[in-house]
Amino acid sequence: MADRYAKRAYFILDRNGVVRYARIQANPLDLLKAEDVLQALKDSGAS
Repeated sequence: MADRYAKRAYFILDRNGVVRYARIQANPLDLLKAEDVLQALKDSGAS
């Protein structure tokens, strides 16, 4: 039954619309920490 619920996803796109980071959480209640999102942004070079 878990397939009936949406999954939480995080995406970082650069200015040209290219996906530089994508993460899909299996459990929609699992949130990434703000620090993890900011680090992914820095690592992606999309800022």
